[in-house]
Amino acid sequence: MFTGLFIDSFILSPYIEANYSDTSIKSGKSQDSDYLADNRQEEFSRSYADIKDDGDRQQALAIGLKTRWFGAKGHYVTMLLGHQQHDVDLTVTNGVQAIPEEMSGTELTGLNATYNSEFESWYAGLATEHVFSWGTIGLRYEHHDLDFESEADWNLRDDLAHPKSFVHSGGGDGKSLTLGYSYQINLNWDLYLNYTRLEYTIRSGYDQTFFADGASYVTSLNQLKYESDQFQLGFRYIF
Repeated sequence: MFTGLFIDSFILSPYIEANYSDTSIKSGKSQDSDYLADNRQEEFSRSYADIKDDGDRQQALAIGLKTRWFGAKGHYVTMLLGHQQHDVDLTVTNGVQAIPEEMSGTELTGLNATYNSEFESWYAGLATEHVFSWGTIGLRYEHHDLDFESEADWNLRDDLAHPKSFVHSGGGDGKSLTLGYSYQINLNWDLYLNYTRLEYTIRSGYDQTFFADGASYVTSLNQLKYESDQFQLGFRYIF
């Protein structure tokens, strides 16, 4: 049952949600490239490595208003304003050099580099729900205003400081789109299937590198992108 303010046959209901997820990364692949010219031109170094044994954590809190979709029963739209913190921590191992050509196939023995990043954002969102006898279909879009911080340890670089070899800091924006399906098994349990496409773009900031002799060097962080595709299948308890 909905409670709230009735306006022209629409029902406006206060809405609040909190989400937390902690995901362990078991395997993946990475590419590390260096360039002599702008816009990723004149690549002079490239290596490939495995990503494993780290995680992806998200926590968010949002408030909003929920109402019927043009007054139609069983169809709803929710307007949201929220805050999110999204941490992505990577450990890179088992590296192999690919460029320059004379080093192609050379193993990077002892590679155990880390890159720990934090995306913090305020976001505005719009979500719809459409209830049918065979389940509920939902579509959700969020636009994020991002602040970005990261810290890395490039453990094979003797010329760099450890455990903090360099930091990245900047700002940008992001967007996410989720298509979901759920089926209510009983009053407290449902089965859900979600697909989420997530894109973050950091458009400006700085890169500060720390050297083994105590010196540091600051340069511009021109652009950083993080993209992910997520599929979720599970059971959910409804309070």
